[in-house]
Amino acid sequence: MTTTPRVYVVPFLIGLIGAGIVLATPGAAQFRPGGPPPTSARWNPSVGARTGWITRDADGSLGALLRVPVPVPLVAPALMASGGLIFRAGLTERQSLVELTFDLTRIAYVGAGAAALNSVFEVGTEPETKLGYSIVGGIRGGVSGPVGILLELRWVRVDNQKPSFIMFALTYGLRGPG
Repeated sequence: MTTTPRVYVVPFLIGLIGAGIVLATPGAAQFRPGGPPPTSARWNPSVGARTGWITRDADGSLGALLRVPVPVPLVAPALMASGGLIFRAGLTERQSLVELTFDLTRIAYVGAGAAALNSVFEVGTEPETKLGYSIVGGIRGGVSGPVGILLELRWVRVDNQKPSFIMFALTYGLRGPG
């Protein structure tokens, strides 16, 4: 039995057309399909201060953050590192988070990461640091120039501690507006 030449022609034509498109497209555009260049506001590292409240008992928190976008188009991932204090009745807890977030839209994002919490986990014991995880969802926007805001819902799970936060942050873009 012989194979007809048409079977090999279709994959060849698809490959030929694809190679033609790649060669005809400027090199810079090949690495950023549909996304803004790495110098745009979407890839602007920022630092910020944030405050928040635990939804169950309204205990407050105060901290700082660093957001470093990774120049990958479409999903625009960012690493967000933060640390803060949680003010409970008679106890100040320390919390550190490292999260990877992904854009859903130009303003909405979701993510998850590692959490470290220094707290009293059992009555009558000394504070200790334990590891867990966090899940975050939020929106961001610009206020004026390099100043921006973040509004987040964050769930943190470390051992028997399971606080849920509403967080507000004021950020400053290190590369100017954005």
